[in-house]
Parts: sequence; structure tokens; C-alpha cells
Amino acid sequence: MKPALKIRGIYSTALTALFLQQGVEIVQPSRRIAERFGLWNPTRSEPDFPTIQIEDRPDRQGVVLFGWQAHLNLVEAWLRAELEDAVFRPRNMVVPEMTALEVEFPALSKARLDEWRAEVVPTVPGHHRLRIARCRWLDAAEQVLELGVSSAETLSQALFQKTIYERLTPGSQVHIEHVKPDGRVIGLSPGVVESFDPGNRELVLRRSAYLGRSRYDGLDVPKERGDYAITTVREGRWFYRHDYFRRDGRWIGAFTNVNTPVEFYPGRIRYVDLELDVVQWPDGRRRTVDEEDFQAAIEKRFFTRRLVAQVRRIVAELEGKPAESIPGINRREAVKGKNGGGDNKARTGRRKTKR
Repeated sequence: MKPALKIRGIYSTALTALFLQQGVEIVQPSRRIAERFGLWNPTRSEPDFPTIQIEDRPDRQGVVLFGWQAHLNLVEAWLRAELEDAVFRPRNMVVPEMTALEVEFPALSKARLDEWRAEVVPTVPGHHRLRIARCRWLDAAEQVLELGVSSAETLSQALFQKTIYERLTPGSQVHIEHVKPDGRVIGLSPGVVESFDPGNRELVLRRSAYLGRSRYDGLDVPKERGDYAITTVREGRWFYRHDYFRRDGRWIGAFTNVNTPVEFYPGRIRYVDLELDVVQWPDGRRRTVDEEDFQAAIEKRFFTRRLVAQVRRIVAELEGKPAESIPGINRREAVKGKNGGGDNKARTGRRKTKR
């Protein structure tokens, strides 16, 4: 018996497209999904029983799945195979043979979901991010796209500019959502925009109201009154950097956070922290920190295998080492990953071929 899925939420079109390719049954579809996929059956009086239900998380940054354990394990395997940077978090249920799973969709996963949706209905790149950002012009833009009046990329750029980028003005405040692999969201001290380059989508923040410990993480240097940080973030990049300074401008050191590709939202940036970080001192020394936390996340199966390999590649590049010299990364993976982290583009048009 194959899984029978009931899907609701902003990812329903994309996930329905994926799971139909796996030959599963979609049950109790919404009217819109039934029309898009030809699933409507007016003669059926009783709804089929789903073995797995999928719905949005409250923040819509992913989904929650719950149902039969054997079927959920199969669905999880499909998602792990398709979504490189997705983060998987098991949930406990007291009902025998039933289980639940939370899946977070970072930047690359959302881009893949955009592509699947675009195979069914006209979709602008960044659709799901724009939906989370509550872009008021998204539906109208995709109606224009269906008419063929403008390209998907042009519309997407205009929507992101209006919804997110034009707010990144000097002096405005930006919050940092630092999401741990287990799902905890840590709000780092916010920054004030120093500059934003719309061409490469690079944001420079000045931060001074530090939260947390009395010493700089990884550097093991005490914090002093008047210290400040210059934080440089590029959207879509697998890391971002904090440079720390004394009040007289003397550089203390740098802390580079390794994470899923950074996403910009109105007034905030978001990513999932991948535990490994690289610190650098003024004398040129560099060191990777928090290896134990990274290994613990791997053991808890939060990450896909491809994501683990990508983290190793990124850390190797930040340390200035050839990636193939790092344990667990072979030469073929190293070559493949040199240009990792590029943007995925959603396609437009109707679904034609199987993947």
C-alpha cells in the first residue's frame, strides 16, 4: 500500500507535483489543487482516508507531516533525495505506529519548490519566499506572467525590489534570525544598514548592542564597551562574516558563520545555522570551531548527506584548504562543489515531462 497524502498550505501545488511523480494518491485535495491536477471526482461521496497529512508550519518556512510511520519514512526519503538544504526534525507522538516530522525549507529548497510549481502553473522565481513575505502584488504578477506580457525573471526582480530591497536604506534596522538545526530561533543583535548593493545583493550592517556572552564566540577575546561589528551578508551565500572592532577602530578578529544560503525578508535576514564556523585573528591564524555541535546535528539526522558534504566544502574554502583534503570529501565532490550555492531559477509553463 502506497502513502495517501492530504496536503494543505502554500507548498501544496509544488508538493503535489512531486508526490504524483512518485505514484502516490493525493486525497481530499482542495478544489484548486483538484482542478490543477485533474483530481476532482464529483461521484465520490466519502473522502479517502489520508495516511499522511502535510500542512504549513505557523511561520510557513516549511511543513509538518504526521501519520503512519512506515509511510512517513518513505515520504521523508523522497524529500531528502530532492531537497539538498532541507532540515528534518522528528517530533514525538504518543499514538502507536504514528509519527510526525517537521521539515524546514531554506533557500535552495524553496527554489526547487518554485520549479515544481512552475511546471503546473505560471510561477515567478521566489514565489514561496514572496508568499512568506506577504507580497501583495504576487498574484497579479503571475496573472501577467500567464498572459505572456512580461518575463518571469523581470517580474520576480520587481517584486523583490518592492517588497524587500527598497527597504534596505542606510540607517534602517535589520534583524537576524539565526535558526538552529533543532528549530530554535535565536534573535541576534540587530544591525543598522551601512550600505546595500542591489547588484550583488550585499548588505553591510553595523552592530553594537551585543547580546549574550562576555567574550567573542570562537575568538576567546573579551568584549569591551564601545566595541562594534561590521557584518557583511550576501543573499544566497552559504556563509556571512562578522568583523569585530574596538571603539578606536582596531580590528579584533573575524567570525564567519556557515549556514544555508541567506534569505532576505522585509526588515530581517534568515538562515539555518549549520554549526561549523571559521574564526580569524589579526595575526592571520584561522580555525574551525564547533565541530562537536556539527557532528551532533549529523547524528540526529537533521541534515541531508549532500548538505553535510557542502558544509565541508564551504569550510575548506574559508580555511583556504583544497576541499579534497578534508575527510569525507572526495575529489569528484570537491570539483562539483566549487560553484555551489548559486541561485535556482523557477521555470514557467505547464508540466510536460517527468523528472
